Parts: sequence; C-alpha cells; structure tokens
Amino acid sequence: MKIIFTLIAMASLTLGVQAQEEKETLILEPTATYSDNQVLTTANTKLTLGNDQKNTNGAWTLKVAKLPAEFLSDLGQEGSYTDGDGNTQEGTIYVNISGGNNPKDQTAKGKGNGFNASDGKTVANLPQNGTYYILDAEKGGTFNVGIILNASKEFYLIDATEAAADETETYLQVALPESNIKAYSLIGADGAIDLSEGSSALNPDNATKGGIALAEKLTGYLQFYAYAGHKYYFFCSGSKLCFFGYTFQAGDPSGLNEVPAELKEAPAIYNLAGQQVSGSAKGVVVKNGKKMVTK
Repeated sequence: MKIIFTLIAMASLTLGVQAQEEKETLILEPTATYSDNQVLTTANTKLTLGNDQKNTNGAWTLKVAKLPAEFLSDLGQEGSYTDGDGNTQEGTIYVNISGGNNPKDQTAKGKGNGFNASDGKTVANLPQNGTYYILDAEKGGTFNVGIILNASKEFYLIDATEAAADETETYLQVALPESNIKAYSLIGADGAIDLSEGSSALNPDNATKGGIALAEKLTGYLQFYAYAGHKYYFFCSGSKLCFFGYTFQAGDPSGLNEVPAELKEAPAIYNLAGQQVSGSAKGVVVKNGKKMVTK
C-alpha cells in the first residue's frame, strides 16, 4: 500500500506545481445525441468517440442518473433524473455514454483480431470488440477521466502517437509494441486502486493480453499524464466502457510540454505519476508495462 499512497502524493504534487492555467472540464449534455466518430473539445483537448456501428443509426447510449459519489463532483451538473420509483427528481446528476460493445467497419464486419500486448504487438486493429475512446492534448497535462469499468474486463490505455490509424474509422491498424501501454492510475471512492501484481483488486485470470482486469466494478477516474501532441486510446475488450467526461490541467513539474528528443528515441519509461522519464531515472518506474526499481 505504500506505493499507492506515494502515487497519490505524487499526483497531488503534480497538480500543485503545475502552471496556473485554468482547469478545463468536459461534461456531457443530458439531452444531446452522441454518435460514432463524434469529436468533443475543450480549449486544449479533443475526445473522439470510437466507431461502434452496432446500433443502426450509430448512436451511443446516453444515461442520466444521480451523482454516485461526492469525489466525482467535478463532473457533476445540476439537472433532473428519474429515481428508482420512476419519479423525476431535481439535483446533481452525472451523464454517461457508452457504445454498443461491438465495433464494425463500414461493411458491418468485425475489425481485426484485437490487441495482444503480451505478444508485444497488435495482430491487426484494436479493439476487436469493446467500447473505445481517443484523447488528444495540445499541451502537456493531467487528465482525470470519469469512467465506469465493469469487473473482469481487460482495460488498456495506449499511447498511439506513432501508430497509423484509418481516419475514417478511427481504428489502429499497425503493430504496436508493449512499450506503448501508458502508465495510469484508476481511482475509486476510497482512493487509488492497487494495480500491482498480486493485488486482490485485480482478476488476473481475465487479463491475458497485457491489460489489467478489476475484481470489482469501478465508477471512478482514469488518471494519467498526457504529453503535448500525443494521441491516447482507452478501452476495455468485450464490454461497454462508460464515459462521463473529464478534467484536464495543463502543465507539469518540469515545465516541459514537448517530449524531449532523447525520450522519443529511448524505450518508454514512466514514473508512478504516469510521466515519461529518462532511462537514468531512479526509484520505482514502469517500463514495458511492468513496475521495476532502478538504482
């Protein structure tokens, strides 16, 4: 647990020393319609919905409910919702969307053979099935993304900056090395979840392709540091992944909003705050999707 507490402290430190830029928030409209490949933006970020096409009109499922936990209040808004008795109530709500859990191409065929990070590559496109989203940031900064991740579904956050994608379908279509698995935190109402090997919070039997699978359903945050100009896919295989917005805080402790050349050329290494670091970094780091201690 010491590592997890350290991670929380480091994340807090990161936010505390960032440049004094206004925090950006993206939340969903409770009466809007969301569809395949739709792009949502804030001043410095862009979110693209994946290409689902299971529903004949390409529409994504939208739900409105009472805010589930106070710690998610950044993504709440005032509005109305229907309670368990079918009555309309006023109060703080959250709005979330999800795809239909089965991405298709324009000929209605399933795309590729899915992601297999344990082999260090994708066999073809990713994901084969499951709801996915794409995030871009013009400036470096920290994302706190609201998600609902079902138990036992393999989850990934992929830095796909160097990967080719079909812009009409928004699928990755190239081999992708394991090093592109991005370091991140999953945060629930009780704090950061222990994602280390052997943690009781994980279901390793359902994580066979290089991602992680949780033992229990999570309604909470995906938190990670994004480099300027990078493209990130987040998704889980074989299941809907609900999304209800994010906050983004530009800036980082080093003041670097661009990826240093030496980091682009070296294998991707991250600290526990999810920030890419040089190969000489000391302490607990994440390399090729695995935690290790460097001295």
